[in-house]
Amino acid sequence: MLKWFNVYRHEIGLLIWVTTLALLIRSASASFNHFAETTFLKRFGVEYLPWAYLINALSGFFSMALLTGLLGRISVSRLLTFTLFFCGFSATALRWVIPLGYELLYPVMFIMKAQYELMLGVLFWNLANDLFSARQSKRLFPLITAGGIIGVTAGSFATPSLAAAIRIDNLLFVYFLLTAAAGATLVLMESLFQSQVFRIQEQKRDFKTLSFIEQWKKLPEIIRGSKLILFFMLLFVLPNITLPILNYQFRFIVDRTYATEFKLLEFLSYFWGVMNGISLMFLPFVGRLYSRWGLPAALLFHPANYVITFLALLLRFDIFIAVYARVSTSIIRTVLHKPARTSLLGLLPGAHRDIIRPFLRGTMVRIGLLTGSGIIIVSEGFVHPRYLSVIAVLLTAAWLIISWLLRKRYPDILLNMISKRVNDTELADPSEDLAKIKDRRARTQFFRTRLNSDDTQVLNGTRIENESDLRQVLALLDDPSNPVHEQAKLKVQKAPHVGTWVLLENLASRRQRTREGILFLLEFLDDKNLDITAFIKTESRICYRLLAEVRALMELRQTPERDLLIEHLNQERKQRIDTVLRVLAARDHSGRMHLIRRGIHSLNERLRSDSLEAFDVTTTKKISRILIPLIEDVAPARALKAGKKHFKLPKLDSDRGKLYAGLLKKEDTLAQALSLALIAKEREPFKIKPELLDRLRQSPDIHVRRLADRHETVGKPERDIDPYIAKLIHLSKVGAFKGLSIIHLAALACVAKVVTYPPGRLILQDEATCDTLYVLVEGEVTAVGQTGASRSLQGGNVFGEAAFLDKAPVSETFFTVCSSRIIEVHSDQFRKTAEKYPEVALQLCGLFFAEIRKLNEMRDDRVNAIPSPSPLNTG
Repeated sequence: MLKWFNVYRHEIGLLIWVTTLALLIRSASASFNHFAETTFLKRFGVEYLPWAYLINALSGFFSMALLTGLLGRISVSRLLTFTLFFCGFSATALRWVIPLGYELLYPVMFIMKAQYELMLGVLFWNLANDLFSARQSKRLFPLITAGGIIGVTAGSFATPSLAAAIRIDNLLFVYFLLTAAAGATLVLMESLFQSQVFRIQEQKRDFKTLSFIEQWKKLPEIIRGSKLILFFMLLFVLPNITLPILNYQFRFIVDRTYATEFKLLEFLSYFWGVMNGISLMFLPFVGRLYSRWGLPAALLFHPANYVITFLALLLRFDIFIAVYARVSTSIIRTVLHKPARTSLLGLLPGAHRDIIRPFLRGTMVRIGLLTGSGIIIVSEGFVHPRYLSVIAVLLTAAWLIISWLLRKRYPDILLNMISKRVNDTELADPSEDLAKIKDRRARTQFFRTRLNSDDTQVLNGTRIENESDLRQVLALLDDPSNPVHEQAKLKVQKAPHVGTWVLLENLASRRQRTREGILFLLEFLDDKNLDITAFIKTESRICYRLLAEVRALMELRQTPERDLLIEHLNQERKQRIDTVLRVLAARDHSGRMHLIRRGIHSLNERLRSDSLEAFDVTTTKKISRILIPLIEDVAPARALKAGKKHFKLPKLDSDRGKLYAGLLKKEDTLAQALSLALIAKEREPFKIKPELLDRLRQSPDIHVRRLADRHETVGKPERDIDPYIAKLIHLSKVGAFKGLSIIHLAALACVAKVVTYPPGRLILQDEATCDTLYVLVEGEVTAVGQTGASRSLQGGNVFGEAAFLDKAPVSETFFTVCSSRIIEVHSDQFRKTAEKYPEVALQLCGLFFAEIRKLNEMRDDRVNAIPSPSPLNTG
């Protein structure tokens, strides 16, 4: 069911509550709407309808202005709760005034129902935009809208029966009960999902200090800074000029067709019920339509249908065309237009939405309604309602053109919005400035300035004349010497003919310096014939294979070896996807893909979601459909289902032999070692094919050879864990190394040794020089400072790192309290590892600075604990 509706498991709870809230609000609005509309037409008069529209439009200015001011001071969830209870109580109060016979009460209620529906709609969708990102909105808003449609349908079908049973005037009590239920639902939802609500308020904290006047002063600046808002202003004005015309024509025809009050109420109730039922049939599938066509394309259907509708009314002005007009326009607006428009509004920053949404729904919509109502009033008496369709056709044609322009410019608008939110220093890429340099000569100069002044000349005699020469030079990109690395890049750049497919092929290298150098070269080289689609497909196929392996491993019994292997495969998949994104960015000299990539790697969930949307609309559909399931955080089963549409993937869940064989055949020696360790832990004996086992015994990696030699094709699983795997497991549990990948931990495990110390053994003496990093695996170590203060270290703690970095004397004495196992890494071995994997050194530096911060905090606490001297008694 979740796959059918395209809902992720972690979204279910919040989605159900929000959908229930939409159902209650819309069902309440339906009952009040049918009552107010029927009583106005029959107890007051259809001839006053244009004036009611006019007053309603003017009232909207004030209600939206009030809402804007309140949104600046009260959270949207609490304001919605208060508004729900206020609407219910005020409608109930009017019920007691009806017997007094005041005819003006009916236009008042007609305006009230429109204003209440407007305010509740603005607040509800503002809350929904805060709770769900724009990319989530594409999938979930149609379902939430479907919940609202169920409420409207139920309210519509129930209204005639309720009116016959309890009298039509008592429908106001039903409205009160439904709004009270909606308010109670929102209170419960807020208590259950406090993290989401509090996060929203935290993101808006700075903006909410502005007063109502300051918010409106800020409005022109917000509008000038976003082309999307300019489009929205037009897309809110033009439809609402034509809406009063269509409503007037529909109600004019219906009022002439049905004479009695009950007949009219019955028609309107069943009409709206059937129409919303039809909408409900289509809504669950709209999310897939958005994913296929995009949000802006969905906005084209509504104005196109309006053009057809007004042309039909111009040719035939009767109840059949009126019903078609209302049914078609309402269904398309409900099913396609409104969810898409609301999702696009979610692209705006949360604080800006609190101003822009009321401004659009209040000011721009009211301008449209006032204009439409004015057209009706001016034409009344000398122009038949039928011929108002001529003006409406011209307006809807303009609306259609604006929607088409939005679709055309949507990618640029989206990227412009993302660029304002991405931190310029986040995920900085040393080659990103190159994207701004268009001239080849300037790019060459830029390249040369990156070389050190003391460049070595080791490559002076090297020439690249064929593919073999190119591969030899590319191998030097991994040289730890920066001059050699830069000279190798320059040599490739100066080569007359470079096979760029060789560069792409070498991107699969697990050596980071090699990858960085090739990515830089790909951005620099201008090979217009380079087709990266094949590279993307190859890497994507590998990533889907990795995903299938992870899913199959998750079905196995949980062990440390299994968890490490899963983490390693996931890290490899993410690294390959990032490489693909960087290749796309390297070939995009406009800089747009660089921006998208930074946004995708952002820790801000909404920015990441918007960047995924930008990636979806910027790249080709073929590439987007392959990569999006891999980039997006979705369940493996869902991603694999998408991958099977493009690649033939093996089914590994039920075939343990195929899973292990595939893992052991990899060129990745770390994956081989972890797989062999996992097989050794199997409860049931697993037999590796002799030819594969012989190949593993000849591996260049000593750990793979040793694990392969230990493998038993028959017998019980091994109980003694391999020392290398044991060190890797212990290092993975150390909190100080949480930021390192499994590859980096494996590099440390290769140079580390495990030592067991008896109780009371001195490890480090105060003032002694330290050239070893210590990681406490199990046991307890006490550290005694020069002042006599002591602290206890438990399993997972690291010590000696400060003196280890600069070989300075230690400031504490360390000794064991009980028998303790400690992993030791010597400085010389660590330095060699850090040259190959700089991230290891950076992680240790981070640990060092954290220790300094902790010592400073301890010092501040001691200073604050010293009592202040008493003031002198001068008396």
